[in-house]
Amino acid sequence: MKISKNRLLSTLKVLFGLLILVFLFLWVDLYKVWQILKETDIGIVVLLFIIFVFDRLFMAFKWGLLLKANNSKISFSNLAKAYFYAAFVGQFLPASIGGDIVRYYKVKNPLVTSSQLFTSIVLEKFFGMIAIFVVSILAFVYSAKYIHGIYNFNILFLIIGCILIILLIVLFLSIKTKVFERILVRYDNKPANLFQKLLSSLKSYSYRINILLLFFGLCIVEQAFPIFSDYLYAHSLNISISLIAMAFIVSTTNFLSRIPISLSAIGIQEGILTGLFILLGFTKEQGLALGLGTRVLEILFTLPVPIIYFSDLIKSVKFAKNKSVMENEKS
Repeated sequence: MKISKNRLLSTLKVLFGLLILVFLFLWVDLYKVWQILKETDIGIVVLLFIIFVFDRLFMAFKWGLLLKANNSKISFSNLAKAYFYAAFVGQFLPASIGGDIVRYYKVKNPLVTSSQLFTSIVLEKFFGMIAIFVVSILAFVYSAKYIHGIYNFNILFLIIGCILIILLIVLFLSIKTKVFERILVRYDNKPANLFQKLLSSLKSYSYRINILLLFFGLCIVEQAFPIFSDYLYAHSLNISISLIAMAFIVSTTNFLSRIPISLSAIGIQEGILTGLFILLGFTKEQGLALGLGTRVLEILFTLPVPIIYFSDLIKSVKFAKNKSVMENEKS
């Protein structure tokens, strides 16, 4: 029953994303979109691929810092492979979450506990979201004079900022105090036990605040990769946009696209990108062209993964699938 519900939910996510794409296709002038995409420069595409590879290696290095901080031993090569696998498989799974599952099962080994690995991924996603939000806010402040309906954006950013501040307080209390452990100890069920293990693993970072600060700084730096990539690609399409404006568009799109309501954020990413382009005074055709172009490039850049690591990738996916089925049967 649970499997059928999961399939139904996945189908609804696919349909939702496709409906948004259909709406966008009917709303814009597709001939103009094609004319913009025809300007794609092959030299720029090669450069973007190099940036894509370096970005994944940078992500692996970042994740390695978190794992070393809680005494987890995983080689850099395995971490890098996990990110490349996640980049490929993530094209066919719910936004953000699908790739994390693949990474988890790819690097899992007897020397690393599930709670250690899970905690590192949770922290990575959390600090990544904050970094994206910070970059988006800074770029928004600079670009505010070009944005129509700025009041609504102020309210939106205020709400999201308050939520992130609350989550930061919760994270600090989890690492430095036992307040949540005292609450969870009263309950004896699977979710409570899972959170107890998570909190116990978080304690390993209580004396590694310097590592967490370094990691957050690297998360900020990491945001430069997609921003600069989209900036280069936009200019190759003859879209004259400033780097700051692109920082606002890319960081805001990445932040909102992480909500797992569509398969690999299909439709969601393109819709948000198009809307933000219009807010900054560009045409909807330019926004959709950049969204579709970056989508196609993301898929193309991950195609070497199943070719180079085919057998290993199949084993990782099967292992993840079998573990998921076992967990469903246990519950």
